[in-house]
Amino acid sequence: MGDNAEGLTSVGNVADGTAKAKFPNWKHTIQAKDGFATTAPVGSFAENPWGLYDMHGNVWEWCQDYYGDYESAGVTDPVGTTEKDGSFRVFRGGSWINFAWFCRSAFRSRFSPDYRFNSLGFRVSLVPTGK
Repeated sequence: MGDNAEGLTSVGNVADGTAKAKFPNWKHTIQAKDGFATTAPVGSFAENPWGLYDMHGNVWEWCQDYYGDYESAGVTDPVGTTEKDGSFRVFRGGSWINFAWFCRSAFRSRFSPDYRFNSLGFRVSLVPTGK
């Protein structure tokens, strides 16, 4: 929700007042409450302009990108480094355990593909025929 972190609870599941009630020692939560202390069912929040749900928070999502520097600032749909033997893969979107700054598609993190955690998942997607 732009520069309004408190507005995130309408579009995503982030570290908020609901989580703070369950985990009182958490320091970096927003005050708004989304009703979910941990993960939320798919489709619990408003869709984005492209009809996609849960793009902010809930669980980080693995991407096909290899982690590395982008070729240039002008690249559309970059896939990271051109080295396909890179050892780290990208995940984006933040999770229920993260404060607002991480819960956006522009922020990316990385781990080896065998990394597992309760706030990390993936989204199955399909490119429409003819696109």
